[in-house]
Amino acid sequence: MKHVAQWAVLGVVGWLGTASPAFSQQSPPATEQAKKVEALVTKAAALIDKNGKAALVLAAESLTELQQLVQINNLFISRICRVKPNPQKSVFRILVEICGMECTVAEEELIIEFETHFDYTPEYREITKDFYLKF
Repeated sequence: MKHVAQWAVLGVVGWLGTASPAFSQQSPPATEQAKKVEALVTKAAALIDKNGKAALVLAAESLTELQQLVQINNLFISRICRVKPNPQKSVFRILVEICGMECTVAEEELIIEFETHFDYTPEYREITKDFYLKF
């Protein structure tokens, strides 16, 4: 979890966009989702060079498709953070960093809340503290 705080910086500096609504409980239809993910990866491939990076926020079910698209576009996944709303729930979002050079994939997990609603984990507080007036 030591690298989770870096996602906040990446989110501000290198974020391209999301392929699904950030707070929606429903994801768009699969074909619409696929088109958005493909467009993001294609644009990232055109914009980043060998040393460049792009960060994406996607619905968890997009990971397999993303892996295929990254390979087709001669890019590589350097980091994946699986985001869970709380410890009992399944992963609902993924934060993915892609780059132009082959590398080892760093994998992390971020849990937003403990069992109690609005009881945020220290890791979540750390990466979002600059966006809240009061926690």
